[in-house]
Amino acid sequence: MISNQVIQKSFLFNIISAMFETKGSNVNRTEEFIKEGYCIKTIVNRLQSGKNQDMSFPNIDFTEIYNDEFEDSTWYGYFAETNYILVVWDEYKENEYRFIKYVEWTPGEEILIPAEKLYNKIKYMLDNNLVEVDNEGKSNHETWIDNLPKRGEFAPLQIRPKGSGESVIINLPNSHQRIKKKSIMIDKSYMRRIVGLD
Repeated sequence: MISNQVIQKSFLFNIISAMFETKGSNVNRTEEFIKEGYCIKTIVNRLQSGKNQDMSFPNIDFTEIYNDEFEDSTWYGYFAETNYILVVWDEYKENEYRFIKYVEWTPGEEILIPAEKLYNKIKYMLDNNLVEVDNEGKSNHETWIDNLPKRGEFAPLQIRPKGSGESVIINLPNSHQRIKKKSIMIDKSYMRRIVGLD
């Protein structure tokens, strides 16, 4: 049982890293995990279901998408070459958490196929200079609208902005158009089914 007034998902992940005696390091970056192709992800079952989160991955590297084919990409590594240990926590009282279980999961075609389609759609848009961003007169803290694929088009995957402030703006590789950083996400409803929460 863990109680904390300002607990964050990363705090729960850090507890798991400590269990592997990583001395403050990210367990996913240890030699053993990299060599064996394992990655730990946390799933938190919140009291208020609206606070449950999609599973996030690192920021999208648009330059990689522009230059590389899917099979040579980090996306392929995430969804075809990585075995995940999904560590499930339960918020049983407000701001109090307990470990429930872990589930070993290797993404199958239900993830790999939409990942490849999403990657190739973005690649096509970059190659043909079709990405449009509406940021006219907007600050970095306001919502910018773009025409990249939206939630539901490549379910259970989606892409959406990640982060806030000045550091979240990048330039696209071909047009040098400014866009907010984006991350790949797997829908929370899908992941909850994988770990037996729904």
